[in-house]
Amino acid sequence: MYRPILRIFLLVCLPGLLFAQLDNTAFEQPRKVNPENEHRLLLRLNVLGFVKNNEYSDALLEGYTLFGYQFNPELTYFPHKNIRVDAGIYMQKDFGNSRFTEIAPTFSFTYQKDSLSLIFGTLEGSISHRLPEPLFDFERVLNRRLENGLQVKIEKRSLFLDGWINWENAIYPGDNEREELTAGLSLVYTFYRRNNLSISLPIHVIANHLGGEIDISPEPVTTILNSAVGISIEKTMAKESFLKSVRMDNYFSRFSDNTTIPSMAYRDGNGGFLNLTFNTRWLSVMGSYWNGQEYLSSKGGLIYQTQSSRSNEPVIAVKKRELLILRLMRDFQLTDECVISARLEPFVDLQNGELKFSQGIYINYRTNWFLLKPKRSKEWVRK
Repeated sequence: MYRPILRIFLLVCLPGLLFAQLDNTAFEQPRKVNPENEHRLLLRLNVLGFVKNNEYSDALLEGYTLFGYQFNPELTYFPHKNIRVDAGIYMQKDFGNSRFTEIAPTFSFTYQKDSLSLIFGTLEGSISHRLPEPLFDFERVLNRRLENGLQVKIEKRSLFLDGWINWENAIYPGDNEREELTAGLSLVYTFYRRNNLSISLPIHVIANHLGGEIDISPEPVTTILNSAVGISIEKTMAKESFLKSVRMDNYFSRFSDNTTIPSMAYRDGNGGFLNLTFNTRWLSVMGSYWNGQEYLSSKGGLIYQTQSSRSNEPVIAVKKRELLILRLMRDFQLTDECVISARLEPFVDLQNGELKFSQGIYINYRTNWFLLKPKRSKEWVRK
């Protein structure tokens, strides 16, 4: 019964090859350097409240609910017009748990010159990498948000580039576990922009490595590589139009497990990811089609994978994963500092005709207060 819907969707998507990717800008926490803030001290506050309910139940997926908040106060100082230093504490509380899920220090050193940024310490991570969901799960902003390491970013009108190393687990001589790190590159080059139409080329690569030379772990050295390349187009409508923009973005994605002893159900696979989004005054409507062949990912969304993620059960694998996804999304801008995002995301497993869904509400609040402003010396005053 779902095949006619799929045919209509593909007939709309394939000729246009437009742009669509989840708009997660409300969740980003950029660390910009403003020369006007030189020698200023700020108190910054980042808060995320969330509830995401996944109504899943099949051989590959199990249902669960994420419900809680993240609280991250930071002191930010600008010692130079191109430098900022952030230091704070990150706390996450899952409702129903008497203890904090995570308490960790945050520290970042950022150097920014024109469009180039170099970040050391706590990164602009998670959804800020702007990776498609088969490579990087949106839920990592809810349960694995912090990333620490080194990051280089270039942000221009025609180019977005993000290269990073996230060091996830350090080891020491004699440890019985493997070190773990993730390295990635996210690049979007816009090569055409005219008459409210833009065409871009996205290229994404992410590698998860587990291993080391000083541990005594019997586990093999493992490197999971995922990549995606696509074509993106976005058409913006007139300001007075009910339809604000039409976007779609189509990817071809690859997976490979470069391990001497295989650690996953398959050694390599691929997937096609087609998306179409209509942004209106009221809400954004996004349709997606995923067809994965033996596709797996160490950081990607669970619904796209062909290996089960159910806890405390034997691993089950299927050759093919075919999904038709609908997303209804709305951001409510309450104030300059606060955004509430609501999302309803049903999807159909086309292999067995089952309907599943998730829904979420997210509160993002970010603000800052100036604690210290520089005094202007006489030599700065114009005569």
